[in-house]
Amino acid sequence: MPASLLECTIDIPKKVNCRSNKIIIKSTLVGNPDGVTYFWELIGEDSYIQAGQGTPRIIIHIGDSPVDVVLTLTDQYGCNAVCTAIIDCSANSPVFVRSTSNDDTIVSSSNSVIPDESLAFDHESFNLEDVKAWPNPTTGRMNMSIDAQQDGILQVGIYNLLGQEVRREEVNCHRGQNNWMIDLSDMRDGSYLIRISTGEKSFTKVIDLLR
Repeated sequence: MPASLLECTIDIPKKVNCRSNKIIIKSTLVGNPDGVTYFWELIGEDSYIQAGQGTPRIIIHIGDSPVDVVLTLTDQYGCNAVCTAIIDCSANSPVFVRSTSNDDTIVSSSNSVIPDESLAFDHESFNLEDVKAWPNPTTGRMNMSIDAQQDGILQVGIYNLLGQEVRREEVNCHRGQNNWMIDLSDMRDGSYLIRISTGEKSFTKVIDLLR
């Protein structure tokens, strides 16, 4: 099977009001468009696709909560590329996210800083590109690691595919390499999102719990 050369990005409006209809979400494809199929998903409460499924552009309704917009491209050889964007209507500052090929690790950067007072560090103190989570799929216990440039308390949120937070943990990080374990053995099998946010940047990874 040839290696997929597909990449994609998602374009969302710079300002999105909560409880809005007819919000246009567009995508940009890099690579050969022949035979490519589009599959869109919205992960969040009270949000849904109004039109455009299967095309490069969709029209959506958004509720009161942040929404993860996920686009999966599949080429004629069955290879996938996934790109994701987060819409936070409450902050009116969407976060643009890009991921490519079969890597489900996402590092995002917003147009402006959204302070998070629960975090005891600045966004430059952690290299989110180096966050690791394994094994994936997991049977219940997942190892995490991150490199920090200063001591601080890291907030780690776990979400279901409806965008609902099902668990939040605090990790006391020290300068240097940090390793810890997340125990998911009391949760139901399925797919979840692990999200680490520093205010300006966030790390999101899709994990599968299978036993």
